[in-house]
Amino acid sequence: MLLVTTGYKTATILFNKMHFCIFRAPMSFFDSTPSGRVLSRASTDQSAVDTVIPYQMASLAFSVIQLLGIITVMSQVAWQVFIVFIPVIAVGIWYQQYYVPSARELSRLIGVCKAPVIQHLAETISGTSTIRSYDQQSRFRETNMKLTDGYTRPKFSVSGAIEWLRFRLDMLSAITFAFSLLVLISIPPGIIDPGM
Repeated sequence: MLLVTTGYKTATILFNKMHFCIFRAPMSFFDSTPSGRVLSRASTDQSAVDTVIPYQMASLAFSVIQLLGIITVMSQVAWQVFIVFIPVIAVGIWYQQYYVPSARELSRLIGVCKAPVIQHLAETISGTSTIRSYDQQSRFRETNMKLTDGYTRPKFSVSGAIEWLRFRLDMLSAITFAFSLLVLISIPPGIIDPGM
Protein backbone atom coordinates (compact mmCIF):
# COMPACT_ATOMS: atom_id res chain seq x y z
CA MET A 1 0.00 0.00 0.00
CA LEU A 2 2.86 2.36 0.80
CA LEU A 3 4.45 1.67 -2.58
CA VAL A 4 1.20 2.21 -4.48
CA THR A 5 0.45 5.41 -2.56
CA THR A 6 3.95 6.76 -3.17
CA GLY A 7 3.79 5.93 -6.90
CA TYR A 8 0.35 7.54 -7.23
CA LYS A 9 1.35 10.71 -5.41
CA THR A 10 4.62 11.03 -7.36
CA ALA A 11 2.85 10.61 -10.70
CA THR A 12 0.16 13.13 -9.69
CA ILE A 13 2.71 15.73 -8.57
CA LEU A 14 4.71 15.34 -11.80
CA PHE A 15 1.55 15.54 -13.92
CA ASN A 16 0.33 18.71 -12.17
CA LYS A 17 3.73 20.43 -12.31
CA MET A 18 4.21 19.59 -15.99
CA HIS A 19 0.80 20.98 -16.88
CA PHE A 20 1.44 24.06 -14.79
CA CYS A 21 4.76 24.65 -16.60
CA ILE A 22 3.28 24.04 -20.06
CA PHE A 23 0.24 26.28 -19.51
CA ARG A 24 2.33 29.04 -17.90
CA ALA A 25 5.08 28.95 -20.57
CA PRO A 26 5.41 32.10 -22.67
CA MET A 27 4.35 31.93 -26.31
CA SER A 28 7.97 32.43 -27.39
CA PHE A 29 8.72 28.98 -25.94
CA PHE A 30 6.26 27.35 -28.33
CA ASP A 31 7.56 29.39 -31.26
CA SER A 32 11.16 28.28 -30.74
CA THR A 33 10.41 24.67 -29.73
CA PRO A 34 8.13 22.27 -31.57
CA SER A 35 5.33 21.81 -29.03
CA GLY A 36 4.65 18.27 -30.26
CA ARG A 37 8.16 17.24 -29.21
CA VAL A 38 7.69 18.81 -25.76
CA LEU A 39 4.36 17.09 -25.25
CA SER A 40 5.76 13.78 -26.54
CA ARG A 41 8.65 14.00 -24.07
CA ALA A 42 6.26 14.94 -21.26
CA SER A 43 4.07 11.98 -22.14
CA THR A 44 7.08 9.63 -22.16
CA ASP A 45 8.26 10.91 -18.78
CA GLN A 46 4.77 10.63 -17.30
CA SER A 47 4.45 7.07 -18.61
CA ALA A 48 7.79 6.13 -17.04
CA VAL A 49 6.74 7.58 -13.67
CA ASP A 50 3.37 5.78 -13.88
CA THR A 51 4.61 2.35 -14.93
CA VAL A 52 8.36 1.78 -14.72
CA ILE A 53 9.45 3.53 -11.53
CA PRO A 54 6.95 1.83 -9.15
CA TYR A 55 8.10 -1.61 -10.33
CA GLN A 56 11.74 -0.63 -9.88
CA MET A 57 11.01 0.73 -6.40
CA ALA A 58 9.18 -2.50 -5.52
CA SER A 59 12.09 -4.58 -6.76
CA LEU A 60 14.54 -2.49 -4.75
CA ALA A 61 12.38 -2.63 -1.60
CA PHE A 62 11.98 -6.41 -1.82
CA SER A 63 15.72 -6.89 -2.39
CA VAL A 64 16.61 -4.67 0.57
CA ILE A 65 14.10 -6.46 2.84
CA GLN A 66 15.47 -9.84 1.75
CA LEU A 67 19.07 -8.70 2.33
CA LEU A 68 18.27 -7.33 5.79
CA GLY A 69 16.48 -10.58 6.66
CA ILE A 70 19.48 -12.65 5.55
CA ILE A 71 21.87 -10.45 7.51
CA THR A 72 19.70 -10.69 10.62
CA VAL A 73 19.41 -14.48 10.45
CA MET A 74 23.10 -14.96 9.67
CA SER A 75 24.18 -12.67 12.52
CA GLN A 76 22.12 -14.76 14.95
CA VAL A 77 23.18 -18.16 13.62
CA ALA A 78 26.69 -17.94 12.20
CA TRP A 79 28.36 -14.58 12.66
CA GLN A 80 31.59 -15.97 11.19
CA VAL A 81 30.09 -15.60 7.73
CA PHE A 82 30.58 -11.83 8.03
CA ILE A 83 34.34 -12.41 7.66
CA VAL A 84 33.63 -13.32 4.03
CA PHE A 85 30.56 -11.10 3.64
CA ILE A 86 32.30 -7.73 4.15
CA PRO A 87 34.99 -8.13 1.43
CA VAL A 88 32.34 -9.40 -1.01
CA ILE A 89 30.24 -6.26 -0.42
CA ALA A 90 33.33 -4.10 -0.97
CA VAL A 91 34.12 -5.81 -4.31
CA GLY A 92 30.43 -5.60 -5.37
CA ILE A 93 30.37 -1.86 -4.65
CA TRP A 94 33.63 -1.43 -6.58
CA TYR A 95 32.14 -3.26 -9.59
CA GLN A 96 29.04 -1.07 -9.48
CA GLN A 97 31.08 2.14 -9.26
CA TYR A 98 32.98 0.98 -12.31
CA TYR A 99 29.74 0.14 -14.14
CA VAL A 100 27.45 3.10 -13.23
CA PRO A 101 29.21 5.86 -15.28
CA SER A 102 29.12 3.66 -18.38
CA ALA A 103 25.45 2.83 -17.79
CA ARG A 104 24.55 6.52 -17.42
CA GLU A 105 26.37 7.42 -20.62
CA LEU A 106 24.71 4.56 -22.51
CA SER A 107 21.28 5.62 -21.21
CA ARG A 108 21.94 9.17 -22.39
CA LEU A 109 22.99 7.84 -25.76
CA ILE A 110 19.78 5.80 -26.01
CA GLY A 111 17.74 8.95 -25.34
CA VAL A 112 19.65 10.84 -28.01
CA CYS A 113 19.09 8.03 -30.55
CA LYS A 114 15.41 7.61 -29.62
CA ALA A 115 14.41 11.21 -30.34
CA PRO A 116 14.99 11.07 -34.14
CA VAL A 117 12.96 7.84 -34.37
CA ILE A 118 9.99 9.43 -32.61
CA GLN A 119 10.30 12.66 -34.62
CA HIS A 120 10.51 10.80 -37.93
CA LEU A 121 7.51 8.65 -37.02
CA ALA A 122 5.46 11.71 -36.11
CA GLU A 123 6.39 13.48 -39.35
CA THR A 124 5.64 10.34 -41.37
CA ILE A 125 2.22 9.94 -39.79
CA SER A 126 1.32 13.57 -40.36
CA GLY A 127 2.49 13.47 -43.98
CA THR A 128 1.22 10.04 -45.00
CA SER A 129 -0.99 11.29 -47.82
CA THR A 130 1.81 13.44 -49.27
CA ILE A 131 4.29 10.57 -49.06
CA ARG A 132 1.91 8.24 -50.88
CA SER A 133 0.95 10.78 -53.52
CA TYR A 134 4.62 11.27 -54.51
CA ASP A 135 5.34 7.51 -54.18
CA GLN A 136 8.07 8.01 -51.54
CA GLN A 137 7.19 5.09 -49.24
CA SER A 138 10.48 3.29 -49.87
CA ARG A 139 12.55 6.37 -49.00
CA PHE A 140 10.70 6.85 -45.71
CA ARG A 141 10.95 3.14 -44.93
CA GLU A 142 14.72 3.26 -45.52
CA THR A 143 15.11 6.31 -43.30
CA ASN A 144 13.03 4.65 -40.62
CA MET A 145 15.18 1.49 -40.75
CA LYS A 146 18.40 3.55 -40.50
CA LEU A 147 17.09 5.47 -37.49
CA THR A 148 15.85 2.27 -35.86
CA ASP A 149 19.24 0.62 -36.41
CA GLY A 150 20.92 3.66 -34.87
CA TYR A 151 18.59 3.34 -31.87
CA THR A 152 19.17 -0.40 -31.40
CA ARG A 153 22.98 -0.14 -31.40
CA PRO A 154 23.19 1.55 -27.99
CA LYS A 155 20.41 -0.77 -26.72
CA PHE A 156 22.67 -3.71 -27.61
CA SER A 157 25.55 -2.05 -25.77
CA VAL A 158 23.37 -1.57 -22.69
CA SER A 159 22.40 -5.24 -22.76
CA GLY A 160 26.07 -6.18 -23.08
CA ALA A 161 27.04 -3.94 -20.15
CA ILE A 162 24.31 -5.44 -17.96
CA GLU A 163 25.41 -8.96 -18.86
CA TRP A 164 29.02 -7.95 -18.13
CA LEU A 165 28.05 -6.84 -14.63
CA ARG A 166 25.86 -9.91 -14.03
CA PHE A 167 28.59 -12.30 -15.16
CA ARG A 168 31.19 -10.73 -12.91
CA LEU A 169 28.87 -10.66 -9.91
CA ASP A 170 27.95 -14.32 -10.56
CA MET A 171 31.63 -15.23 -10.73
CA LEU A 172 32.25 -13.29 -7.53
CA SER A 173 29.41 -15.18 -5.83
CA ALA A 174 30.63 -18.56 -7.07
CA ILE A 175 34.22 -17.90 -5.95
CA THR A 176 33.01 -16.63 -2.57
CA PHE A 177 30.76 -19.66 -2.11
CA ALA A 178 33.58 -22.07 -3.02
CA PHE A 179 36.01 -20.27 -0.68
CA SER A 180 33.44 -20.33 2.15
CA LEU A 181 32.90 -24.08 1.68
CA LEU A 182 36.65 -24.69 1.75
CA VAL A 183 36.95 -22.67 4.96
CA LEU A 184 34.01 -24.48 6.57
CA ILE A 185 35.45 -27.88 5.65
CA SER A 186 38.97 -27.05 6.82
CA ILE A 187 38.17 -25.52 10.24
CA PRO A 188 38.50 -27.78 13.28
CA PRO A 189 35.29 -29.43 14.53
CA GLY A 190 33.40 -27.65 17.33
CA ILE A 191 33.98 -24.05 16.23
CA ILE A 192 30.77 -23.86 14.19
CA ASP A 193 27.80 -26.13 14.87
CA PRO A 194 27.49 -28.48 11.83
CA GLY A 195 23.70 -28.17 11.94
CA MET A 196 23.96 -24.44 11.42
